[in-house]
Amino acid sequence: MESLTDLQKKYADAVSELNKINKELQDAQVRTDNDIQNTSKDIQNYRQTLLHNNLLFSKYSDDIKNKMQQVATRDRMLQISQERNLYKKKIIYVLVSMIIALIISVIFGYTVFSKLLKNK
Repeated sequence: MESLTDLQKKYADAVSELNKINKELQDAQVRTDNDIQNTSKDIQNYRQTLLHNNLLFSKYSDDIKNKMQQVATRDRMLQISQERNLYKKKIIYVLVSMIIALIISVIFGYTVFSKLLKNK
């Protein structure tokens, strides 16, 4: 049979070993808690970044839509202006052709009447 001192020593060694294991477990738990907190902070930061980027994307999307509407409006204004210019050109061409036709008819009339007057 073992002596009482041997049993006390084994008991003290076992308690010491359990305390050491308990300390390691507590340290592991603290490290795990710190890792969880750091990961939680990283996730929160990433989430904030995503929300910020989403807001920026929404703003840029709205800006692009507004710019596209402005471009469409200006394109339509340009198209209307070109149509007006074509109409004005047509009117000018008609007036010029009428003036040329009038000049030709005056010259034709002059030559016809001058020949008629010479023949009499």
